[in-house]
Amino acid sequence: MKPQPRRASNRNHFESACQQSGFLRSVWNTPVAFSPFVSSFRRGNILALHHSPYAETIYLDGDAARVLSPILSETMTVGSFAQQAFVPQDFTRRTVRLLALLLRQGFLAPAAWDQAQILHGLAAAAKRNRAFANLTVYMTPACNLKCRYCQDIDVIPGRRQTMALDTLDKALDVLRHTPRGIPPPKRSVQFFGGEPLVAPAMFRLMVMRIREREAIGAFGREGIGIHLLTNGTLLDEATIEFLSRNHVQLSVSLDGLPCFHDRFRRDRRGERTYARVIAGIARTRKRGLDISIESIVTDFNAGALARFVRSMRDRFGIGDFYLNFPIGSPVWQRRFRLTMPRKRLAQIFDRLLDIEDVCIEPLASRWRLFLKGFPVIASHSCMDAGRLVVYPDGGAAPCPACGGEKGMPRLASIQRLVRTAFWKRFSSAASIVNPSCAGQCALIGFCDGGCPLNAMSLAPGEPRPECTIAHAMLECFVWRRWHRRKDGGLHGMRCTEKR
Repeated sequence: MKPQPRRASNRNHFESACQQSGFLRSVWNTPVAFSPFVSSFRRGNILALHHSPYAETIYLDGDAARVLSPILSETMTVGSFAQQAFVPQDFTRRTVRLLALLLRQGFLAPAAWDQAQILHGLAAAAKRNRAFANLTVYMTPACNLKCRYCQDIDVIPGRRQTMALDTLDKALDVLRHTPRGIPPPKRSVQFFGGEPLVAPAMFRLMVMRIREREAIGAFGREGIGIHLLTNGTLLDEATIEFLSRNHVQLSVSLDGLPCFHDRFRRDRRGERTYARVIAGIARTRKRGLDISIESIVTDFNAGALARFVRSMRDRFGIGDFYLNFPIGSPVWQRRFRLTMPRKRLAQIFDRLLDIEDVCIEPLASRWRLFLKGFPVIASHSCMDAGRLVVYPDGGAAPCPACGGEKGMPRLASIQRLVRTAFWKRFSSAASIVNPSCAGQCALIGFCDGGCPLNAMSLAPGEPRPECTIAHAMLECFVWRRWHRRKDGGLHGMRCTEKR
């Protein structure tokens, strides 16, 4: 008998271990490739792989990343990979388990498989849940400020008028409708403009009309929430008392520290407005009314957002913030695009999420969905027709930035609205149904479907700023979850929580 070599080949040892795995043996000759739905992030010697539609994350240490690098960069069969892989002998069993996990979870997929088919369930779920839950009332385009990044009021239908009460009544009738078999949603009405408080009498009439209809059970047991978005300069004592008495939630537009806010938000005479906004916030908080802050994030103020949030929390006890990004409106696209590098933006998001006793949206809600293992697309308001925006002339749209779009339909039932050419064109521009994105983009399932209006306003192939923002959020979340892992966990194993 020929003497056995003192040390068996590592490659043969790894191939033998793969053959002993029933699953790997069953796909031995199947060509597989790295799924286009998978994003990769590297930090130090750790490689993170995230499958967005499945909301799954796998973390690889340095050895695992080096071993699997050939199959992650090209199409090959499991058998050919096993025949050429060089694996340290003490790492063989873990690598076999990891390879099987990547194949089972769709990180490595058959090269001939139509990747887009996994999105059908997400899109179908959104359509099944179609029911208007949020009504945005564009009450008037009139405003006492002249913000540099505001949409031009010349593109807003009915720009010389304030919405009439009968238009609001028609919108509330549509909002009441819930398709059979779908639980009635918690409904809300947001007053938007323009500045609603430049027409205080009409604003109060509309709020009282909503409360009257709620009192007779028009919106079911859940009732309806009322929300006012204001620039904060017209918050006098009488208005604050009315808001408190009618349980109106208040959001104030404030874009950070004075040097950033006053750069873009001036009044009609070109004077600064930060001091007046802060005075209105102080009066409101003195009366005990809760406030949330809405800020537009640009390259100018992004780096100082954490300092701004802490200052508002410490000074006024404000804990709710909402970040709006300059996407959607063509005007914003041209003038105020958020262009900072993805990694820098991810660091800013991470610092914001670390601030105690505050909730910063949409970061907080997306982070919670990410931790629970839900694809973010499940909450997309543009896909499931969850939002109805009504303009002063009675035009209806799914987005507040649709004011300049041609062919906007008038108020009707939900079935008639979503079947109009205008609504179909808007929905077809979402990333989840866009041929250039669906089946090819690693962010599908995490990016909320993208902004359809933004997609319609950009030339084909032009970079979309919301893609950079979504990628930065994903990178931030992937590494936040990495730091939450318990010590001693096996590298390369799945890191999702039970749903």
